Amino acid sequence: MQPRKSARSKKGKQPEALPPAPEEVEAAVSSEAVDAATTPAEDAPVDDKVDEEAQEEQIAAEDEAGEQDEAPAAGPSSGLSMEERMAKMKELRKRMNDSARANRQDVVAEMNAQRASARTLARLERKRQQAEAMGEKQRAVETGEDLERKKNWEYSIEDNEKWDKKQAKKARRADFSFTDYDDIARRKYKKDLDDFKPDLAAYNKQREAVTQTDALVASASGGEVGPVLDNTGLYRDANSFVYADHKPTDEQIDRVIGKLNSDIDKRQKRSRKRENEDQGDITWINEKNRMFNRKLARYYDDVTRETRENFERGTAL
Repeated sequence: MQPRKSARSKKGKQPEALPPAPEEVEAAVSSEAVDAATTPAEDAPVDDKVDEEAQEEQIAAEDEAGEQDEAPAAGPSSGLSMEERMAKMKELRKRMNDSARANRQDVVAEMNAQRASARTLARLERKRQQAEAMGEKQRAVETGEDLERKKNWEYSIEDNEKWDKKQAKKARRADFSFTDYDDIARRKYKKDLDDFKPDLAAYNKQREAVTQTDALVASASGGEVGPVLDNTGLYRDANSFVYADHKPTDEQIDRVIGKLNSDIDKRQKRSRKRENEDQGDITWINEKNRMFNRKLARYYDDVTRETRENFERGTAL
């Protein structure tokens, strides 16, 4: 009779492993190849994260270094006293005023240089014209030519008449003896009329504005027919009730203002006070009377000198 094996001995003995099938081996090899191929793609995000963290740490370190650099600069200013701040403010204001003064000096110097250059150019132009005139005279003397006659050939009859009229008017004004206030006002008015240039274009436009196009009149010779002008609108007399309807243009207003300013400047320059002038005996009551007395003396001192000297010596009677 054979002995019976116990169950414990059966449990303790393990069965031998079976060898893998060829299909399983191929599947394992393919899975390992796939794992090896996908491993770099999975590691790339990890490397990018590491680089980003390194960049953030570098930026933070640079910010800390900048704050440390700025801290010493802000430290002394925060520790300044009130007197030191006031002194620094005064120094800054002084530098600002010095720079502004230097800029003004440069501007004035540049303006003076430009003005001097303009005067220099004008002087050189006058010298050039004088040199040309002298050279022309010298050439005329050498050739025996009458220079005045040659110049007169360049003027027309109208130019000659205008020149003669101008010279005659100048002679009449020069031959002017003693004047009173009325004569002075008349001369001033005539001089202003000479300076006044009428605006013929505006006058013709005003004539067209008051023209009555519906009222026509024939000429006496039976020729052209023209419009009738409303004389009450264009030419008014003292009996007209229409007034204050004229509206001057900006150019006319500017011309009047310029004329008034010119008269004021001339009056100030003519009647400016001279501190070092010997006024002599006070024989005037105001500035206008003093100017009038000077005009009297200018015209009558020569003929009344002997009489005045006799009055001063007491031998006039």
